[in-house]
Amino acid sequence: MKLGHHAEILRRFLGKSVSDVYGRNVGNVVGLTMDDRGEIATIGVEHGNGTFGTYDSNHVMVEGGAIILIPVWKVDAEKLMKEFALAHKRLQALDSLMHEGRITQYVYSDLRKAYETATNELEEVRKTLIEKLKARGDEVEFQVRDMEKFLANIEVQHMTGEIDDEAYQLAADSLKLGLSQLVAEKKDVETILTEITHPEAAPPPAAPAPPLITAPPAPVTVKPPEEEQKPSIILRM
Repeated sequence: MKLGHHAEILRRFLGKSVSDVYGRNVGNVVGLTMDDRGEIATIGVEHGNGTFGTYDSNHVMVEGGAIILIPVWKVDAEKLMKEFALAHKRLQALDSLMHEGRITQYVYSDLRKAYETATNELEEVRKTLIEKLKARGDEVEFQVRDMEKFLANIEVQHMTGEIDDEAYQLAADSLKLGLSQLVAEKKDVETILTEITHPEAAPPPAAPAPPLITAPPAPVTVKPPEEEQKPSIILRM
């Protein structure tokens, strides 16, 4: 990677504002790192509340010069669902090979045990992620209700003449935009929570061992009883 290219990327993105996938401003780029191919590996974001976060390329999109940050829970959920689906396909493929007699019983048993262990590990990740999503959903729900109450208060003050039309319009537009963004995130959290609560890849039961194929018994040939030989009669003339 050329240093000139790195400097060009730095000049392009340093200080640039960062938004999340719902259009909310979440901070500014204060640094970034590059990988061996000259592509952005991580970006450092200073958030408006004074905190700092580092995000890898899986959590960042660059569209038309805009830098968009994808929520960690969203990336983790999509990754988990893909891994569950792959684990499910592997178990199905293994069962098919066993049913068709293309692998031995001990190979099947060893591989299935390994695949089931990996699936159980995914199950633990799933449980942890469900708790995180529930917590985020509760947090967003609280923010939605708080903003709805604040908007209702603005409406009341406008109707009683405590604030004029211009001030009301500015406040109402800002609150409605923020509310729509929160509602969009809330729907995303609920949708993903439903999907990972019932993952596609619940391990199917182990395939039964194929029946042993034995050669049919040789047919028994029953010979008819030999006719009793009668003594020869010799005529002498």
